[in-house]
Amino acid sequence: MPESKHATRFWSKPLRWWSVPPLAFAIAVLLLVGVLLIPALRSGYGWSERDWNRDGHTSISEFFHAADIRTRSVKQNGLNCLEYYQLKDGLPVRVDCAALRGGGR
Repeated sequence: MPESKHATRFWSKPLRWWSVPPLAFAIAVLLLVGVLLIPALRSGYGWSERDWNRDGHTSISEFFHAADIRTRSVKQNGLNCLEYYQLKDGLPVRVDCAALRGGGR
């Protein structure tokens, strides 16, 4: 009896996203979120401080961007300020002089 064109083997078909078992897909998503989420949470500053473009709210992309940003104390115009800088190149993202009134970090 000849095989119909629909009776092909599973592994001969191209892999599609819906052919991946749901549990494997869920595990992959959780691992990816964990890899992105843990460094962002360990950045050491609050949700409102992550508003890099200062538009009044912190987006999800700004939250995840925080994983690559750290702080350092700087003096600017005689004031003690807190500079947020990128880890990849050391360039400042933002300088906040109101954060360190009267002292350094």
